[in-house]
Amino acid sequence: MVEITKIFINFQFNNISLKALEIAKDLDNKYNSQLIIFHEIEDTYVVKRNAARFGLPVPLDLEEKK
Repeated sequence: MVEITKIFINFQFNNISLKALEIAKDLDNKYNSQLIIFHEIEDTYVVKRNAARFGLPVPLDLEEKK
């Protein structure tokens, strides 16, 4: 029998990611594993604005490049 302890999903806020999240939640319930959801934020303004909300540190050299 396979033992799944962690499930990692890269979430992109689209239909495919929503379906993958549903499958991951089902697997998480079945195997009593840890579900890790990752979303990469590329916009530096959004990173700075939301860092406190997510409890993330903002690198000092983070600047928006034009």
